[in-house]
Amino acid sequence: MKEKNSVEQLKRELVEEIEHYIKEMRKICPMCRINIPINSLFCPYCGNKL
Repeated sequence: MKEKNSVEQLKRELVEEIEHYIKEMRKICPMCRINIPINSLFCPYCGNKL
C-alpha cells in the first residue's frame, strides 16, 4: 500500500509542475505586443483575436 501512496503522490506532484509550467508559458500579442498567456484566444489587453 505504501508504494501506491508514493505513486499517487508523484502523480500529484507531476500535475502541479505541469500546471505551473503551463501558467508560465507566454506569447506576444501581434497587435499590442504585450506578453499574454499562451492559451489565450483573444488578447486580454487589446481584444485582438489570436
